[in-house]
Amino acid sequence: MSEKKMPENQDMNLAQIELTDEDGNKELFQELQRLEYQGRQFSILCPADIGDEKEVGLVIMEALDDGASLRMLEDEQLCEEVFNAFVATLEDDED
Repeated sequence: MSEKKMPENQDMNLAQIELTDEDGNKELFQELQRLEYQGRQFSILCPADIGDEKEVGLVIMEALDDGASLRMLEDEQLCEEVFNAFVATLEDDED
């Protein structure tokens, strides 16, 4: 998927990002959190239109040096580690 930065959603103050897959299909995502892990920045994204779905697939992308561009993670182990760090921040928020 490629990345295109979209204007922030003023109501929820979440950045909206339009991703395009290999087939040219576009989908709008919201950035839930920008997370630092092992000295690198990652964005945790969820689909903008989740409706009443109970389970939602998240997308984890790495922020590039300019901070405005993102790229997909190829390393599944790193993706899992970043996801676990994200979950830990949610658990910390509950305390």
